[in-house]
Amino acid sequence: MRTVNMVRSKTAAFCVVMGIAAFSLVCTSPKPRELHRATSPDGTMDIVVATYPAGATVSTPYEVFIVRHGAHTTPDRVVLRTDKSDPPKAAWSSNNRVSISCGGARVWQFRNFDTIGIGEGNFLYVGIKLDCGQNGYFAE
Repeated sequence: MRTVNMVRSKTAAFCVVMGIAAFSLVCTSPKPRELHRATSPDGTMDIVVATYPAGATVSTPYEVFIVRHGAHTTPDRVVLRTDKSDPPKAAWSSNNRVSISCGGARVWQFRNFDTIGIGEGNFLYVGIKLDCGQNGYFAE
């Protein structure tokens, strides 16, 4: 009986330690570092180019976000993920049109449009033109 209780208490302690470790991993994920932010001509949206810390043997990842003017980036706002290149260059060509270039970057994710809800069924929208890709795609 004593052995069973010892096993249970060790199992419970192990579960607690693993739970704390998992929680700390999730809560301490790295935050993106903004490299460039440009506001749309009408002042309603920003395009943000960001990066994350990478290990010594991993290429530097880059992400491009479309957010409301002045807002923080969040994972659900990413429109482009790349690596194996210099940082993407992003510029507004009109109030709701963005051009992104990134040479021979490896493209992991791309969305050619984005919408931002502004309440009561109203949205800001933007079309995205992409000019980059390495053995990947060149999209417009």
